[in-house]
Amino acid sequence: MLYNILLGIQYASVVLMLFMCAYILKNWSKRLHSWFFLYCISTLINNAGFLFVMQAKTLEEATLLWKFTYMGRIWIPYSLFMFVLTLCKQKPKTLLMSILAVVHAATYLLVLTLDYNKLYYTSISFTQDGLFPHMLRTNGIWHLFYDLLIISYVVSGFTILFITMHKTKNKQKRKQLLFIAGSIFTDCIFYAIHLTHLIPGYDITTIGYAVASILFYIAIFAFEILDTKEIAKDFVIEQVSEGIIATTEDSSISFFNTKAKNILPELIKEPECALSQIRKLIKEERALEIGAKKYTPKENILLNNNQEAGKVYILSDDTKHYQYAEKLTREMMVALSNAVDAKDHYTNGHSERVARYSKEIAKRLGKSEEEQEQIYEMGLLHDIGKIGVSEDIINKTTRLTEEEFKQIKTHTNT
Repeated sequence: MLYNILLGIQYASVVLMLFMCAYILKNWSKRLHSWFFLYCISTLINNAGFLFVMQAKTLEEATLLWKFTYMGRIWIPYSLFMFVLTLCKQKPKTLLMSILAVVHAATYLLVLTLDYNKLYYTSISFTQDGLFPHMLRTNGIWHLFYDLLIISYVVSGFTILFITMHKTKNKQKRKQLLFIAGSIFTDCIFYAIHLTHLIPGYDITTIGYAVASILFYIAIFAFEILDTKEIAKDFVIEQVSEGIIATTEDSSISFFNTKAKNILPELIKEPECALSQIRKLIKEERALEIGAKKYTPKENILLNNNQEAGKVYILSDDTKHYQYAEKLTREMMVALSNAVDAKDHYTNGHSERVARYSKEIAKRLGKSEEEQEQIYEMGLLHDIGKIGVSEDIINKTTRLTEEEFKQIKTHTNT
């Protein structure tokens, strides 16, 4: 009776994992889904393989099916750990990921060649005792090393999950992380039970994987970890032309998109300095200048249930706007300068010449290009006050009266 129940559980777990794999394939769009799909397909292979192992009648059959089972089993902890890192927005070193992948691949190779080495299993045999015929395995030195690696995954995974839960102010996100932590904890509990050999011959961790999958299922559907709405939000955030930086309630940076990283590389190594720079520019109402580009920073408050949950900073590329404004300003200056020179035919072109000479002097004095431009503009407008003086006085050919001379002198005050 118990054997049939266990067999039914195995069949149910295989069907469940088939469904999970199909769901992820349908909604696949980013890296997080890749790791979770690897976890699900590995669990599917493991549970399906052990379903066959339970029905093996000889050592040869059991050994062959056990090797097939390990094709998935070996990647479950690795993929789950990478899933947790990605979900918590951690960035593992490529070298570390490669080394761990090699360790798992090497472990599987030892299982495949267990007939020729004693590293993973020192001995294997077959017995008819228990609920059903099954293999007996004695663990070797590499198996001990592999168990220690799994323990390190668990400790690191829980640490990262709880640190992320502590930092986030979003209740929905906390529930997501709590269910993921619950899934991993379930695996640990069933693995601990498995070590007691409560049911000889039966690997109870496969039930743990099935229960954990249910918790993942709840996290996915109830809290939208893989929901297309969230996927769309992430896609839009990455595709917009603006740089976006989000902070938590305590003013620490929680997210920035690729555009923001390209504008301010300091966000990676010195996030607080970058954020301080943006806030200063907003306060002074100035643009962020990066080379020839100019970005206008803006600050918005993020609300969650009418309570402040943080802030989002947007860096808009207004380079063309500033260029147009500068061009328009220059054209207005030239027009005003021409208007002044048109009133005084004796000094026609005078303002332009003063501007050019002044800019050249500034250049030879070592002034910056920005300062040279400012001096050029001042030269264009140095006689702008003449607009307010009557043309009769400006173009008078005879001696000015005392009152007319007073009017002429006022042009420098405008």
